[in-house]
Amino acid sequence: TGLLSAILLMGLAFSIGATLPWAGPGMNRPMLTEIVQPKDRATVVAYFTVMEGTSAAFLGSPFVGWLAETQFGYKVHEANIKYADDNARALKLAILCVMVPLFLLCFVVTSLLHITYPSDKDTVRRKQSGRLSGTQSGKTAALLDVDNDGSR
Repeated sequence: TGLLSAILLMGLAFSIGATLPWAGPGMNRPMLTEIVQPKDRATVVAYFTVMEGTSAAFLGSPFVGWLAETQFGYKVHEANIKYADDNARALKLAILCVMVPLFLLCFVVTSLLHITYPSDKDTVRRKQSGRLSGTQSGKTAALLDVDNDGSR
């Protein structure tokens, strides 16, 4: 069972590592560019990326460490192998307690985008179309007049 567990863990770790990074470039950034005014897009995407990275770096690891030590019994001892199994279990539980609620929160918030995103996108499109009327060529205005499914 040890070998099977190791293979399953490696497969799961590979799957998560290979698919988890897709959310940023595949969903977050494209959606942000569609619901933000063109002049503000670079700034908003930059702020979003900075907040995402710094919050993970400054809050994630310290919180996992705190949980492992205070709630699950992680013991800090230099080169003491007798605590290795208990410490591994404490870290595993702390990581699980941080990841599962955050993944569930991301799932709920992302699911709510199905409700808010279409109206936000339409609002931005209307503002851009109103601003372009009479000032830009008809071709530019036609490019902005694309429905959610890509049809005109």
